[in-house]
Amino acid sequence: MKVSIREAIALLQKELDKIKGAQLRIEALEQPTAPGDAIIPLAAIERQAILAAVSRCHGNKIHAAKALGIGKTTIFRKMHEYEAQQRVTQIKEHHEPKS
Repeated sequence: MKVSIREAIALLQKELDKIKGAQLRIEALEQPTAPGDAIIPLAAIERQAILAAVSRCHGNKIHAAKALGIGKTTIFRKMHEYEAQQRVTQIKEHHEPKS
């Protein structure tokens, strides 16, 4: 089944609405793109969807996982990966020479 990003967002919104009347705006999942650059990596879309769902569920990863239709182990693993990536980015930024 092929689903557009907007359809995926609409499905996600329906599930989040079921949990706590959350409202997920399309802007929360869209990434700024360069002119003519219409392809967004799937991993980036997934990351934004997970982070937006966790935020809309007030940090409750189990409710967010249910809204997204993924397992709780998956969301905990993904969140751990995102936190590790953020730490690496912060370390790199800290050690960059200042001009």
